[in-house]
Amino acid sequence: MEEKKEKKCLKTATKIKIAILGMAATVLGFVLLINYYPDGKFEYSRTETITVTDGKADPAGFNDSLKIGRSGTYQLHVEWGDWQNYDPATQSGFITVFTLKNSEGLTLFETTGESLSADSIDYNLAEGSYSLEFKFLCSQEEFDKYCEEHQYKNDSEPADLFKNGSWERRFYVFAKDNNDKLGSTIAVCLGVLFGLFLVLLIVTLGTMGRKAGAPKYDERQIAEQGKSYKYGFFTALIICAMHLVFDIAGIDLHLEKSIMLLIIIEVPVAVAATHMILHDAYFQLNENRKFMTISLAIIGICNLFFAIKEIADGKFIVDGVVTFHGACNLIAALMLFYVIAILGIKAYLDKKEE
Repeated sequence: MEEKKEKKCLKTATKIKIAILGMAATVLGFVLLINYYPDGKFEYSRTETITVTDGKADPAGFNDSLKIGRSGTYQLHVEWGDWQNYDPATQSGFITVFTLKNSEGLTLFETTGESLSADSIDYNLAEGSYSLEFKFLCSQEEFDKYCEEHQYKNDSEPADLFKNGSWERRFYVFAKDNNDKLGSTIAVCLGVLFGLFLVLLIVTLGTMGRKAGAPKYDERQIAEQGKSYKYGFFTALIICAMHLVFDIAGIDLHLEKSIMLLIIIEVPVAVAATHMILHDAYFQLNENRKFMTISLAIIGICNLFFAIKEIADGKFIVDGVVTFHGACNLIAALMLFYVIAILGIKAYLDKKEE
């Protein structure tokens, strides 16, 4: 009769070393990506103090350049002034004209405004330097002449903003490569890899009291986990079916596709975790539940911090669409806090039964 071979298991210390080395390697990879991967975003910023006296600006305007580091399809973004909070008392007494030209002097993009945040259409830009021209219009006559020269129809009331004074303005321009997916993909993969090593570290530390070779779950827990996975599977089917119906009906959910995919992952996981927690099948045997719960809370708080930062930076909703980069941390934080809440409910129910 053949002897049953023992399953070889890595020692706890070895698992901890692997997790820490893996996390260090992914952090190093992320740092190298930030510092050496050619960014697909090229920026220009300049702050000027413009003084208007009797319809004349000092300076009357200025020229500069924006260097595009590699050829690609770019969308241009320009902004200046306090465009988010319009206040007649603090607005400048002039209108700024912005023009971007290529090396041949051909105008690619032009826009005007007292305070402004504007995006262009997509342009195929070759690597090289592009001319930036800023001109300040300080009277209604100058503005009307500009409209006439550019064949702009101006049927609006005369602009009631031209006045003497001095204003400091930051002029910001950037070109973003819309096809620059490689860097983002690598960053996401590194983030997932870091998360996996972090989970390995937390689980290893949380189960240090278990003897080598001891079972992780008993038969009852394994049976309940099977039910949990089934509930999670059917939840995923329902969400996919709903998304299919919305897509066929032409209902716009105003979500990036990656966000919808994340929801399809997160919600079934939350459903499965709920059933496991309520039926004592979530934690492994001899697992340090307090340590695991605190770890989940810390990770949730970190995700919430980054989520608040993304929302404050205006990345949560762009052009009326919820973005992946702006919402992924928030969704992760909500799921972790939900799991912690269910753990709290389970602890309360257990205490009540006692």
